[in-house]
Amino acid sequence: MVRSLLLSAVCAALAACYSPEPQPGLPCGAGAVCPEGLVCALETKSCERTPGVVDSGVDATDGAGGDDGSIDAPPIDGAMGTCTAGSMMFTANGTFTLPAGCSSLTIKGYGGGGAGGARNMGTTGAAGGDGGYAVKSLTGQAAGTQYLIQIGSGGKCGSTATTSGGFAGGGGGGASQDGGAGAGASAPPGGVGGAGSGGTQGGGAGGAGGYGGGGGGGGGDTKLGNGGGGATTVRPMLSITNLVVAGGGGGAGTSDQNGDIGGEGGDACGGYDGTAGSASIAGSRSGGGGGGGACTCLGGTCDAAPTSAGSQGGSAGMNGGCGAAQNGDDGRVVISYP
Repeated sequence: MVRSLLLSAVCAALAACYSPEPQPGLPCGAGAVCPEGLVCALETKSCERTPGVVDSGVDATDGAGGDDGSIDAPPIDGAMGTCTAGSMMFTANGTFTLPAGCSSLTIKGYGGGGAGGARNMGTTGAAGGDGGYAVKSLTGQAAGTQYLIQIGSGGKCGSTATTSGGFAGGGGGGASQDGGAGAGASAPPGGVGGAGSGGTQGGGAGGAGGYGGGGGGGGGDTKLGNGGGGATTVRPMLSITNLVVAGGGGGAGTSDQNGDIGGEGGDACGGYDGTAGSASIAGSRSGGGGGGGACTCLGGTCDAAPTSAGSQGGSAGMNGGCGAAQNGDDGRVVISYP
């Protein structure tokens, strides 16, 4: 009887020491199968208590004594695996892929600056408008999603060519011609172009801004206007809907002869709307400035009201002819995650 009681006690003690609960860390079986109570963490291919959560050493769950062997804190973003924070800047057209484990990102778009005007024959040049700046944070995105980035280029001094971008900037007007309109039938309106001077060989008016900046009006009978900046855009590769549009600055009007002062280009995104280009200021052969482009974000609302803190417009020319300083700066995009 005593022996039977002792044997029962020993068996009970052994049973208490034995637990059939499966332990984490075992390799996943074929077809990502794990014992009951565990799931396969795809990134480590090991069976764990929580998807994508393993003990990788000292972490936020451990005390001052170091790694306590406990399971790490759950992922901060995404259902499987941890989203490693990071950011990327794009200064040329390209694509961005949302990393594994991430489901959110923040996009900052900077539009191209409008071109400034040259100083011709003793005239006073005018400055180009600054590009727009818009920010949008997005959640619920699928890891691996690709986003198309199109950078708005800066407008060129003394050029009638359109300026590349997600929406093109208008080219400068020919001699005595109006500047070209910026591309994009913007819902928040772009700025209107400034009027050119009157006269037999008067200056042209600035082009209206869309999302791209309007081109500056040409001056007199010989001088070309200045290009508006292109708009910078970001959208998913498989969609035609833009997530962020940062408008381009307006190009400056051109001054042709002594005493002429062309109008300055309008800044992009004074809020969501572009600002108007300035009318020619003095003389009879000076062009008006192009209107600045508008900004917008998915759903019509950005994280904050857009501003004209994008890429800088070209400066007013101080010497004869166009120089590099008169060209607007190119736009860019910065994406951060999570």
